Amino acid sequence: MRKVIIGNTARQSTKAAERAFIALGGEDAGGKPAAAGKPGAIVKNGDGRPTPLIGYPGSKAAAGVVEQICRQMPLHTTYIEPFAGFAAVFRKKRPAAETILIDKDASTVAVLHKWLASSGGAARVVCGDALFQLSRLKEAQDPRTLLFVDPPYLKETVTRRYYVHNFDSVEEHDKLLTLLLTLPCRIMLTHYRCPLYTLKLGNVWRWIEIPAMTRGGKRIERLWMNFPEPTALHDTRFTGVDFRERERIKRKRARWLKRFAAMGQLERQAVAQVLVECDRASVEAAMRSASPVTTVQPIDRGR
Repeated sequence: MRKVIIGNTARQSTKAAERAFIALGGEDAGGKPAAAGKPGAIVKNGDGRPTPLIGYPGSKAAAGVVEQICRQMPLHTTYIEPFAGFAAVFRKKRPAAETILIDKDASTVAVLHKWLASSGGAARVVCGDALFQLSRLKEAQDPRTLLFVDPPYLKETVTRRYYVHNFDSVEEHDKLLTLLLTLPCRIMLTHYRCPLYTLKLGNVWRWIEIPAMTRGGKRIERLWMNFPEPTALHDTRFTGVDFRERERIKRKRARWLKRFAAMGQLERQAVAQVLVECDRASVEAAMRSASPVTTVQPIDRGR
């Protein structure tokens, strides 16, 4: 498979990440104060809004990482995170018609419930084992589903262990990969480069590499995908190779929206007709992307 390395536009220091993680004190599942440095409930700002949850170990909230992940997301109707943690990618992306967040840790699940309640988000949150749930969820058997899998990494690839429920043995990851290879849905999977993943996925799935700042220093995340590079994104806000290009496109969208909104109905129709005549496929893809219920083509297993 062709190797693609994507650069970050910014860096988050390890010390800053540690401070952000410790700040998430809050309450545990039983309503008691959580110990400092452990995942807890959302710390509220002065106006009552939830503080961004960026401190979970292994979080993809570091600058530039979640944006590059979302830039690879195809259209989907259901979104599942079987190792949710604080669900940084879910909180950043445009919602799907249905979202399922799974985590084995009860206190983490309690945090997600509280964040959803305070932010107005919508998702089904399940406390349970990822492999058990994935093997039984009917949604995981649907090609319109997108699965974002971000498990605790193999212990041989990390510098420190953070989790109450570890998932870091070769046997556990081998079972995970074996299960994922049987699912018909679209899958995005993150891990550091390692022999097991290369052996199981190297000749089957495509991948890109994303530099990230972690508590152990700068590392290279590998994002594996079982589908071709998407021609239509689920969330077009992430169009652009880096922050500068995304901001340029964002400003252009805002200018064109303002001009289009100022037109009369017949003038809008005339402009829309020209766009369809110029590139019907892109207009249709944009219409599907704008709706949470999208029509998704099944994966071509021949690719």
